[in-house]
Amino acid sequence: MLKRNWTRLRQSFRPSRSPRECSIVKLPVELIRLILELLCTPDEDRKSLLALSLTCRTLWVLAREYIPRDVTVNAHSTSTTFTLFERSVTGDSSYARNVQTLIFKTGAKKCDIPKERIRQLFICLSALRVLKLDGLPRSYVVPTLFSGHLELKKTVKRLKIPGGMTIAMVAELTSFPAIRKWRFWSLDDLDCYAEYPEVEKIYLGKIVFQRSQVGFPLFENIVSRSQNLKTLETNLPFLPPVVKTGPSHEITIENAFSALRLQTILLHAADTLTSLNLHSEGQRWREHDGTRLDLSNFKMLKSITLSAICMCAPLSRDIPRDGLFKLLPRSVEKFTLQFPPSIGIFYSTCDGKVIVEEYSHFLFHGVGLSKLRWIEELALYNATGLPNLQQVNLLEDQKGQGGEKYAIQNWLEPSWIKTAFEQAHVHLCVSLRKNRND
Repeated sequence: MLKRNWTRLRQSFRPSRSPRECSIVKLPVELIRLILELLCTPDEDRKSLLALSLTCRTLWVLAREYIPRDVTVNAHSTSTTFTLFERSVTGDSSYARNVQTLIFKTGAKKCDIPKERIRQLFICLSALRVLKLDGLPRSYVVPTLFSGHLELKKTVKRLKIPGGMTIAMVAELTSFPAIRKWRFWSLDDLDCYAEYPEVEKIYLGKIVFQRSQVGFPLFENIVSRSQNLKTLETNLPFLPPVVKTGPSHEITIENAFSALRLQTILLHAADTLTSLNLHSEGQRWREHDGTRLDLSNFKMLKSITLSAICMCAPLSRDIPRDGLFKLLPRSVEKFTLQFPPSIGIFYSTCDGKVIVEEYSHFLFHGVGLSKLRWIEELALYNATGLPNLQQVNLLEDQKGQGGEKYAIQNWLEPSWIKTAFEQAHVHLCVSLRKNRND
């Protein structure tokens, strides 16, 4: 009986996440009885061990309450907080291991701490979970975080870097094993950076490239290695040659767009992806090979937002759009196609203007039944092919190449199209470009 009680008591001394729950006065009555029973045992060794355990437990509780886990500092030589924190971390490894959050805040005084001292801090903080570098100059990022091995790269779960990152740094960041979400801004991968850290698997659940141009090699490395990718948002990846044709990340891509090349990589995430957003903002593709992106094998994909170039060729190619519904997965709930200036829904644009002849024909003669079939099919085959579909958006971009802007008008669909979508309980929204003076 005593041996069994001793085992139960020992198990109760496992560290708790909440220090206050560890206080001796908060222990259950049954456990206090076990302690008294052990204290009354004639076995002096066990009594001594118990006393030591209780003492260590108390010290551990005190340490957890008085040693800070979350630290915010201003990296300046006149900051007493920074000086004391640096001295504690570099002088006591147990103190350093307790720190889980470190935030370098911005302030009136700019950072004047040498890079080497910041680097030494990172070396000591081997169990860090959250790191925010807002208060450090951009020039500090490479020598402090990317100049060699750091244990915190294995443990940090949230990392905020103010900017100044190269594509090589982005590639390394996506391989950090404990980070599940990344959002990057304003990246230009025009040279299509092809290297990647030597890891077979990465565990990102979400990655977003915002206002960025991402080359195909980086896109392929990330998606093909991801084991649990659920959310993917980026501009369409490309291969060289690429020409920067304007401000704000606008580029012209000489190669033909190929949906099949894109599809081959995306299939690596067919079992996990739930949200996909592939847009073509600031991109001009000179060619389209006529292929269409087939997402029908994706098992969990619910929200799809695509540049129309993925599923529709320019009207001038005269390639039928029928059967688009077959390219969507049964799991889809919301489907959005965004039509860039090079691709219209019912009529085309040229040099920043809607082609007047095509637009006039649309206004006075409408659209032939064969040209509407691909839209109607999204409703007609809802029950059998797309049982979860709730919303369809077909949206022409208001912004044209080179900064031109169009006016936008909502399409008044024919009654039979409207009825088909109402009966399928699917909301349809179609917006069309027109010249501002029309």
